[in-house]
Amino acid sequence: NQWFQLPLPPVNDMLGVVVTVHSGSGSLLSFATDPEALFPESYYLDAASGTLHFGDGRKGYVPDVGEILSVTWVGYDTGTLVDRSAPEPARGLQVTKIAGGGVNLLFLPSPSDDVVAYEIYRAAGNASDELLATLAPDQTYLSDTPAEGSVYRYRVVAVDRMGMTAPPVETTLDLSVIKSETTATSDGTEKLPLLPLVAVGLMVAALGGGAWWWGYRTAPEQVTAIPQSGEKSPFGRADGDLTCLGCGTVFTPEGSAHESCPGCGAHGQSPD
Repeated sequence: NQWFQLPLPPVNDMLGVVVTVHSGSGSLLSFATDPEALFPESYYLDAASGTLHFGDGRKGYVPDVGEILSVTWVGYDTGTLVDRSAPEPARGLQVTKIAGGGVNLLFLPSPSDDVVAYEIYRAAGNASDELLATLAPDQTYLSDTPAEGSVYRYRVVAVDRMGMTAPPVETTLDLSVIKSETTATSDGTEKLPLLPLVAVGLMVAALGGGAWWWGYRTAPEQVTAIPQSGEKSPFGRADGDLTCLGCGTVFTPEGSAHESCPGCGAHGQSPD
């Protein structure tokens, strides 16, 4: 097919848009909606790409060499224009380990208003990315259960309705070090070290039970735990907001030294 790029942007649909084409002799060509059903004097307009399609010798109008076609149009406005720029990326991607060996992925949505999906990719070590899930534009949360023993890379890619993708936002999760389990007895209780118990027994025997009785009757000194400046915050940063590392809730900080999560009630100091 012969085709010509229109000197105007492509559109979402043809509502209110009229494009007319006259041949070199001045005759009005007919507009066709099906590119496979063109009559000898017909042309087809691909509105999404902004191109005119003519005949191929078997169907449709075939312009002569050097023929000048007259193309006019009305009805184009900003409400029908197609955004052909790539969407902006998602923001503030965080991956948090949770109980049971799973992880939570949380991110802020793309500022672009034409995003139709978020593609979530995961890769272990130097392996290629694997498409983990495709989320709806109003979903910014995902749970995953990666196996231990590797360093994982997570990527979030925003996709708009034209199929264009934003630069990925990514983060890593190190599960290469597997923590050893605490040794437990058959009834589920932890084994106590033997040496301190022997020392206590010898003390009781030497003092006739007096030291044991005194230690039993004397109340232990009470110690008040004072939070240190280096304590770990239960929150993470997501641009100007805070993200609860426990439940994934994103909220606006109050500006005090310690913040509280409105989702689960977690309380602690703001991250540095």
